[in-house]
Amino acid sequence: MQYKVPQKIDLEDRIIGPLTMRQFGYVFAGGMIDYLLYAAFNPYGVFVFGVFALLPTILALALAFIKVQDQTFGSAIASFLLLRYRDRLFLWRRTPDPRFLRKQRKIEKPIMPRKNINASDLDRLAAIIDNRGWNATDANSSLHGRVISSAEAVPSTDNLETTSS
Repeated sequence: MQYKVPQKIDLEDRIIGPLTMRQFGYVFAGGMIDYLLYAAFNPYGVFVFGVFALLPTILALALAFIKVQDQTFGSAIASFLLLRYRDRLFLWRRTPDPRFLRKQRKIEKPIMPRKNINASDLDRLAAIIDNRGWNATDANSSLHGRVISSAEAVPSTDNLETTSS
């Protein structure tokens, strides 16, 4: 089955004649400002009204119809002002995404009891490390400091569990 894919989805809908809703809003706001200025400056003459109404009229028409490099005039003005008045030194500031923030729970570390180790325990551990886990036939101190072959040593049974069947 074939479907028709919409092509120009970024275009605004034409609401009132050839104007979009945004364009109509700008023209309507400019017209309302011009009407208020006309009502305020009517006793002083048309020339005074024309001087004060010229700027809002040009601004409203520019916002409604002018595009600068494929941007609306309002976004071009906003980009210009941000470029003009923001810092010129750009630093990366990490802002956390609120969607991925979790409440951090305070995790308490378990209190480990202190183990008292004396010199004989350290000697025994050093002998096990030196012999690569093999206990010699005389495990105390007769083989301490000398290299033994695997034939002279027996495997350590200190850490092995025996099971009865």
